[in-house]
Amino acid sequence: MIDGKPVALASFRAYFEQNAGRPIADSSPAVVSGIFDQFLREETWLREAGLGGGDESSARREAPGVLLGRAGASARPTDTEVREEYDRHPDRFERPEEARAARIFVRSKDEAVRARARALAGEDFGELARAVSKAPDGTRGGALGWIRRGDLPSEFEEAVFRLRPGEVSPAIPAEEGFLIFKLLERRPARRMSPEEAAPEIRERLARDKADRFLDGVIESARRAGRVRVFPGRLPFVYTGKFLPEGKES
Repeated sequence: MIDGKPVALASFRAYFEQNAGRPIADSSPAVVSGIFDQFLREETWLREAGLGGGDESSARREAPGVLLGRAGASARPTDTEVREEYDRHPDRFERPEEARAARIFVRSKDEAVRARARALAGEDFGELARAVSKAPDGTRGGALGWIRRGDLPSEFEEAVFRLRPGEVSPAIPAEEGFLIFKLLERRPARRMSPEEAAPEIRERLARDKADRFLDGVIESARRAGRVRVFPGRLPFVYTGKFLPEGKES
């Protein structure tokens, strides 16, 4: 029962099979109990948000957002909290050396030599990649974006990080062909500034606050007795978090 209204076992059976891909009888009590707890959490959020009717799956997805919208500013990190988090964990914002590069992949060494000669002669590397590269990224000019050491196989990584911005590598043997790289830009190892780190911190703090707020909704409902489970009516041994007072898992 949630807020005095029954929750049908059939609803949970359908939810379980949709999420676990098998019947309740084919699963351990611990697995079923864990999914049952999540089902009750979602049911409680659904009813707290006042959503019902229509597409139940859609309503389940919407309910946390509706509740967080009602929480308003209390569920959003402040500028002060963001800066305090940066000051508490500065090492989290250390960034290694990075390189922004592009590449051209061709099947033969002769093709690679010709493509490199055209690049060295001043032809736009991105346009050249679109014209001759056989790699999927050729359509976007061979752009690899920002890479760090460890992102590429060692022989390609060394070729890229040996270059200066604007330089083009020699032809490098690769599986089923040859690669040439151009270094577009380089960033040294550094610590992100508070302004650079703020979006990342804000996103993480927002997730944490949202989780705490939604957990608080469930805990308040549980403590107030608004969620009642009747273990004897379940077709499995329930060991979850909504056991009635006095019952042991």
